[in-house]
Amino acid sequence: MEEINVAFKSQITSYQIFCFQKYFIENYCQKEGVFKSYLASHCKLTDLELLKVQAQIKSIHSSIIDFKSYNVFIGKTTPTESEYTALLKAAIKRSIDKGYHGEEENMNKLVSKAEQVAELMKDKPCY
Repeated sequence: MEEINVAFKSQITSYQIFCFQKYFIENYCQKEGVFKSYLASHCKLTDLELLKVQAQIKSIHSSIIDFKSYNVFIGKTTPTESEYTALLKAAIKRSIDKGYHGEEENMNKLVSKAEQVAELMKDKPCY
């Protein structure tokens, strides 16, 4: 279990940002009236909304501290230790297959950030 905790801690900020993104999309982008109001104000939050968002950021920062709390927040079943181990092994294999590890001279074959973003955004709705 220690390796699993280390894996989470090494990427904790990414998990916390994802949780905030989930919160924001659910509470601002997916609610029809709220989203229209948000766009009409040129994406400026009211003072009350800003306080709510700040409180949520603080809550996420203090409560998302491990995979269990992360999974609860996103509404996903927490995998068992052996399932986590398999997930981590698969992630490492994908990372190696993409060329993220190895000798420095091989690093040039990585896809540029712009190309990575373009691939991720392909066929995704734009809000």
